[in-house]
Amino acid sequence: MESKKEIAEALTEEVRGLPDGYKTSLCELLEECWIDTNKLTQEQFFAIYNELLKSGRKAHISIETVESEGENGQIVSDDLPYNKPFVVRNNDAQIKCPRCGSKNTAFILYGMPAFSKAMQAKIDAGRLRLGGCCISGSDPAYYCNDCKRHFGARAVTNIDGQETPITDAVSEIEFSKMVYRAAFQPPHVIITKTRNGARVKITGYENRFPFESVYEISTRKWKTLVNSLYNGLYLNDWKRRFENMCIINGEKYIVLDGENWTLTIKLYGRQKRTYFGDNGYPPYWDEFMKLMKPYLKR
Repeated sequence: MESKKEIAEALTEEVRGLPDGYKTSLCELLEECWIDTNKLTQEQFFAIYNELLKSGRKAHISIETVESEGENGQIVSDDLPYNKPFVVRNNDAQIKCPRCGSKNTAFILYGMPAFSKAMQAKIDAGRLRLGGCCISGSDPAYYCNDCKRHFGARAVTNIDGQETPITDAVSEIEFSKMVYRAAFQPPHVIITKTRNGARVKITGYENRFPFESVYEISTRKWKTLVNSLYNGLYLNDWKRRFENMCIINGEKYIVLDGENWTLTIKLYGRQKRTYFGDNGYPPYWDEFMKLMKPYLKR
């Protein structure tokens, strides 16, 4: 059997896909995840329930316990978490589309699943979409109900004729911003993969004086950074250009006041992918800046 943490993570993803306000119980969730509840002790139920509460909070999911009614409409008091019903509140936990920013997205389920009440509720609510019985290693994981785009497929590239996960092919990350009419520009960072991790080179201004700082990070930190970009922020599904347009006399113009930014990803095999914006930002901009924050200071 998986650990209580692994079970809770699976339950969290199950809960994420349910309609907001859906009423269920721990026992029902476990059965949806094909976990034999007959083999669990009361202590294990309590441990999984508590782990689910913690995992849910991290995913912005709240679980509100409700009283259940007996046959005569009387309130049934039961402190056992596997029997006690609860209501799922998960609107803030929905995966955001990297193209349009909508949270009206659905997880795509492949294969030939067994239908259930919970599965039908997810489909009806637009939280689940059936992707067909054929399964490959590059199927998209999500579908946006608003812009009708698929996203979240495993990002791959071709290196010397071999299909390679893009997270293994990244050799350098470069990021810079420029603020119009500012005397001192924000830091410019280049993170280059090395044999023992990565080298971070950052240039900028501090107290009006220019500085340059170079230091090393571990392989673990480098992998976390790259995996977060592609598996957490869905960088492979971003548009390449983001602009803030204004309309004057029926003509569209790019707004130049403000700031622009450039993100360049270099891959092995002399490949390069550049993303940039003029006062325009991707839906995952705040998450991206939080990810890069440790590397934008000395």
